[in-house]
Amino acid sequence: MKIAPYSLGEVLAVAEIHPFYKEEIQYPPEEKIIRELREKTSTDEAAEKKLSAWSITWKKNLYNTIQRLVNDTRPDNTYRQSVYASITGGGFGSKPLFFGTDVYENRKHRANFGHFLKTLGVIKPGDWALTTHCAGELYRSLDLTLEILENAGASVLSAGNFMSPHDVVKLLIKYHINILASDSGQVVQMVHYISTLPDEERALIKLDKIIYFTYRIEYRMLF
Repeated sequence: MKIAPYSLGEVLAVAEIHPFYKEEIQYPPEEKIIRELREKTSTDEAAEKKLSAWSITWKKNLYNTIQRLVNDTRPDNTYRQSVYASITGGGFGSKPLFFGTDVYENRKHRANFGHFLKTLGVIKPGDWALTTHCAGELYRSLDLTLEILENAGASVLSAGNFMSPHDVVKLLIKYHINILASDSGQVVQMVHYISTLPDEERALIKLDKIIYFTYRIEYRMLF
């Protein structure tokens, strides 16, 4: 059995039998079929040419396909099996888009990225992180950030979505937290609030790293 990373030829071979890219396909392929395809797919020098000829996948079409797959509760619908539900948008009035990915592979990605941050020295032994989050409904940044930081070796606390900046600051001080993780809007909010504190209280805050995430799960470091 081949091991990831996947080649472009393998990706295109699976896409040929996936309903996201071929509307006439009813369900995504089972794991066994994907494994067999990968084993049969050799290094494809023509893969780039195939990709350039591939038709564009439009978001409006994905809405329809995903809705059909979510609503189909038959046991042979592979899209609803072992799903990590990733919801994009929907937090500020936009239409949410549901993506179902394999839960086991998702956890491997988190573990690998956590190890990557640890290897880079971004997260070090003894780091304590506080995550805050309040935007959106079925949203994924909070649990992703928590587990990635944990896999990197940090001790992580999660602030509830109703906690005020005042309460968050009390946690930062009480647990001697040195990392704040949040979306960019809350980073600005917290930095502004901290700037208004008296010098003696602000001196008790020992942040040396700020990690903020966007709605596309892009991570940024502020030191």
